[in-house]
Amino acid sequence: MSKFVRPLQGYGPEVMGVFALSLVVLQITSVIARLGMDTFLLRSVAESTALFYTTNKIKETYKEILLLTIPFSILISCALYYLAPFISEYVFHKSELITPLQYIALGIVPMTVLFLHREAIRGLKRMVAFSFIDSLAVPLFASIILITLIYFSDSEFSPIYAHILSLTFAAIFSILIWTTYVNQLRHPKLNNDEIKETKVTRRKILATSFPMMLSGSLFLLMGWVDTFMIGMYRDISEVGVYSVALKVSALTSIILISINSISAPKFAEMWGKGDLNGLKIVTRYSTKLIFWGALPILLFILLFPGLILKVFGVQFELAITALVLLSLGQFINSISGSVNYLLNMTGHEKVVLNNITVALLINIVLNYILIPLYGIDGAALASLMSMAYWNFAGVIYIKYKGS
Repeated sequence: MSKFVRPLQGYGPEVMGVFALSLVVLQITSVIARLGMDTFLLRSVAESTALFYTTNKIKETYKEILLLTIPFSILISCALYYLAPFISEYVFHKSELITPLQYIALGIVPMTVLFLHREAIRGLKRMVAFSFIDSLAVPLFASIILITLIYFSDSEFSPIYAHILSLTFAAIFSILIWTTYVNQLRHPKLNNDEIKETKVTRRKILATSFPMMLSGSLFLLMGWVDTFMIGMYRDISEVGVYSVALKVSALTSIILISINSISAPKFAEMWGKGDLNGLKIVTRYSTKLIFWGALPILLFILLFPGLILKVFGVQFELAITALVLLSLGQFINSISGSVNYLLNMTGHEKVVLNNITVALLINIVLNYILIPLYGIDGAALASLMSMAYWNFAGVIYIKYKGS
């Protein structure tokens, strides 16, 4: 029974901090490795199925994207492995991160593969499979693997091992699901002129996906820069405490994530068909659903922040103020609706890039000022203010300038 005491009590703030910082690095490097191809693949597959292009068109685009991303993700993985000592010593000033970062580098390729196939499946509007791959596959596999690892070993790196293996299994599963679904497509064949007109070149893919990659990278940095900078300026236990508050606050956006999973391919489909009126109706309806779904979750967190955090251990009650601020930021993100997906799916990816660039600069400057003064509460306030900016900027653009 003693082998199961640790998982029941939790790993504590220090181990959670190491895991959180390793995950930050993995998330950032994997976005770079994907080159924005996951979002491009979502848009391309959704448009192709809506306009009844040939299955060969979809497979051709998919093949070109794999040929671009897989070698690049391997390169990024190798770079992170060899740069781990430098990042640990000179960025985080924590030598204990060297080994975790070298391990986490192994997760870049499977994570790239997983995200590409996840978005491709979403483009086919296979929402049950997408929801499983997006929300359940990695946590489910990781939980099973972690329990198994804990039984045989008490290594502090077990959460990292479990995460990498779960990404690998989920990636393999996503490939099998994608192959099954895409082979079921039955589209009418086009004539030679139509095929030539719809042919996708690598240059065209990169021209569209690169702004998406940049905005995706910056968006990810927006979500993780506070954790990153806490790791630079504060003790690693504070990173662990903050990471828990960050995960709990994300519950406020769970409705947004669910609606986005359905609405994103719908946006691309309607834009491809030129159905602007339908696009407006779907946007308004989804925004109302998100607001009324997120409101009760926010109220529960605001009323019982200490009780929620106490579930993870008394040490985590230090994050009460941070949890409240982060939850307010996530609520603003929710009530703004699927603003960034709408812009990305309708050819306004450069607007998203501009908005998120300014927001990230605001976030970094505020974190630089506030974290040394107020610790994790300062990081949460910086996150709230920057998130409010980029969401409202997108909403204002759609309302007054979007086509």
